[in-house]
Amino acid sequence: MKKYLVAFLSFVLISLLILILIVFILSPGEAVPVPNGGERSISEIEKLEIGGVDQYLFLRGVDSTKAVLLFLHGGPGFSGYHFINDNDNNLEEEFVLAYWEQRGAGKSYSENIPLGSMNIEQMVKDTEEITRYLLGRFGKRKIYLLGHSWGSMLGTLTVQKHPGLYHAYIGIGQMGNQYESEKISLDWLKKEALERNDTEVLKQLETIRLPDSLATGKEWLEYMDVQRLIVGKYGGSTAANKETDVFSIYTDIIFKLPEYTVNEKRNILKGNAFSMSALQDDAIRTNLKEVVDSLELPVHILHGKYDHLVEYAESQSFFEHLKAPEKHFHTFEHSAHRPFADETAKFNGIMTRISRYHVD
Repeated sequence: MKKYLVAFLSFVLISLLILILIVFILSPGEAVPVPNGGERSISEIEKLEIGGVDQYLFLRGVDSTKAVLLFLHGGPGFSGYHFINDNDNNLEEEFVLAYWEQRGAGKSYSENIPLGSMNIEQMVKDTEEITRYLLGRFGKRKIYLLGHSWGSMLGTLTVQKHPGLYHAYIGIGQMGNQYESEKISLDWLKKEALERNDTEVLKQLETIRLPDSLATGKEWLEYMDVQRLIVGKYGGSTAANKETDVFSIYTDIIFKLPEYTVNEKRNILKGNAFSMSALQDDAIRTNLKEVVDSLELPVHILHGKYDHLVEYAESQSFFEHLKAPEKHFHTFEHSAHRPFADETAKFNGIMTRISRYHVD
């Protein structure tokens, strides 16, 4: 029996060492060539000092002369690069995709980032600085700005302040009054749990209470640790009507991102917790319907009907309230929070049409 135990433990140890070696081999932290890229393709990872902090930018496209699209990820602090890079969307065909890891997120996370700099005002300044860098780097008069989830709040506030830098603003999972959205989402969960007679979830829901409007980021993080998992279970998160596979998301981060080192992959999760704790209270407290009356550029909002992280009804309400020289609301009938993954063909068609706006 002792011999079998030693053999089993030896097998486990060797397997673990092989797995660790594989992860290191798959994590060189280097740019990966663009599929079907030719002489004019671009695939780079840039380290820039933005707002006094080192931040990273992925630049990818089959044609480096095309219009530039700056992508603002969600969270706050959640580097969703693997979500974008793991789908057959056409962003890299139609644009030079500039995917920015925001202050405190992913490759841009550092324990040395001043906590006092983690605020919406500074993030807007960072977005402007990144934009001006891209304008100079690619010799453009304007670029496109796309914000997903939290990135849609950041994007909206940025184009409000600097409309002349952008051809158009695109919001996916567009935030409006996020506190109201959280109320609707919790009510939906309670209703779903009762209809499904899900006693386990009903017990979980009894353990949480919607934080008040003055709650801290830490309080929101504790609430969302429970609430967001249930939203994912009921198909209102990453994919419409499908339970979010958290294990698959983490394995994708570990095994499918050669652009990150092992330490940077660890920092994806650390940065998310750090940024959520620092920024989530402001993100939920900021009602865009109160602070943004109009935008002086074309606006496109893309929203999944089954999105219960940022509620569809609240996104529509913000759109109806907003004044803009041109605005379009694109409903994705079979999507949740990631229409670019749930309905890729429709997403591609819309983004292709939007890309035709630019005149440089």
